[in-house]
Amino acid sequence: MTWEELRSFLKTSQGCVFVRDETDRLAIDIGSQRLVLELAQAFDEPWLIAVSPIVAKEDVIRPIDALEMNGQYSLGAMAVVDDVLVFRWATSLALLDVDGLARALAFIGREASRLVEIHARVKPASGAVRHFAD
Repeated sequence: MTWEELRSFLKTSQGCVFVRDETDRLAIDIGSQRLVLELAQAFDEPWLIAVSPIVAKEDVIRPIDALEMNGQYSLGAMAVVDDVLVFRWATSLALLDVDGLARALAFIGREASRLVEIHARVKPASGAVRHFAD
């Protein structure tokens, strides 16, 4: 899959709302969850990096819990990007197809939403980081 094929697929996907469309970066909303997709280079080939915000870094109650949860994921991991705890996933575009992209983005959005909900139950005053990539 190429970056242009990825963009074309997302533009025609139901339930995918474009928030920002730049040359090598897209911000989309799938349901209530924001995902930022970036074109990157690794091993001299194009890669896709997808991140979805969970909570502001300063609102993370027990960082050790996030690290322990990271060990349970077979796809993606939590990271801190621009002072926001995010769920992050990366893959080679050459290995990606439409079905794999759709499954991965659905998982990333679902998992980030689940983590936002867990955090909201523990610390109700904070919420999802909607300004991420606006």
